[in-house]
Amino acid sequence: MAMISVLMSVYKEPLEYVRKSVESILNQTYTDFELIIIIDNPMYSEMIDYLKKLANENNQVMIHVNEKNCGLASSLNTALSLSSSEYIARMDADDISLPQRFERQLKFLQENNLDIVSCSAEKMDENDESFSMIQFSADNKQVKNLLPIQNIIVHPTILARTEVIKKVDGYRKFPTCQDYDLWLRLLAEGYKFAVMDEVLFRFRVHQNSITTTKHFNQILTEKYIRKLYNKRKKSGYDDFSEEKLQQYVCKFGYNKSNICEKENKAYREYELIKCSKNKGHKIIGGFKILIAMRYITVRTSVLTSVRAKMIKRRKKG
Repeated sequence: MAMISVLMSVYKEPLEYVRKSVESILNQTYTDFELIIIIDNPMYSEMIDYLKKLANENNQVMIHVNEKNCGLASSLNTALSLSSSEYIARMDADDISLPQRFERQLKFLQENNLDIVSCSAEKMDENDESFSMIQFSADNKQVKNLLPIQNIIVHPTILARTEVIKKVDGYRKFPTCQDYDLWLRLLAEGYKFAVMDEVLFRFRVHQNSITTTKHFNQILTEKYIRKLYNKRKKSGYDDFSEEKLQQYVCKFGYNKSNICEKENKAYREYELIKCSKNKGHKIIGGFKILIAMRYITVRTSVLTSVRAKMIKRRKKG
């Protein structure tokens, strides 16, 4: 039995990205692991052939092909059910783990008696070029204060004790933000988190992730997840269902295409501005900045609220 099970789901990612992602796991300095890959696209024959060949050549690799597309949450739960390791790590099919990731994270988790640890990450584009960083640290107390306000855990960077994930029955069927729901359920149960400031991961940002049409849904889903968390804190349970989630997002206009496009457009413009700044390009045209102001204003108000609450807690402490 391996010490760590690495859970990965593959859907439509390019073969080149998946190959780099898998190689980054197989080249880890810590070698007591198994890599469980769920293929959530039974029609992706080229990927299936590549991964079957890989599994035949390497006994650390296990693959499972879903009979139909099940979504990320269900695929990760399938991988979790196939795991018998003491720890699980997440990995996305288009990202890259740096060689010492498992070694450093496992040592940090054990030395600090934690249940879940994530790390800082470097952002890269479609050509593997770095353009930004997600780098900060947070101990359990800081995570406890910040996580109910904003998701500060980068999903594919985590290493966790398998038993705590299984105790809360893994992922629930959210179309997005499945990880945030899991973190808040674990937080409500008193499990311990931390974020390492050490950069051990490279996170790929695609052009299509900037032009996504689902960001408004993500914002509303996060609001719903926080609502469930607050209910659990008060009563010890929540009433999640896919139907109630749909009713909640529609209440804010998600079923109206003009509202969705307005919100998504503001986010796309904001992200394009960020990428341009990070890559050293000049921003041309004030119109884009004005369009983006809606998203920037919302984001700034969230950050201001986070800072205000942290300062208030420090004064009380």
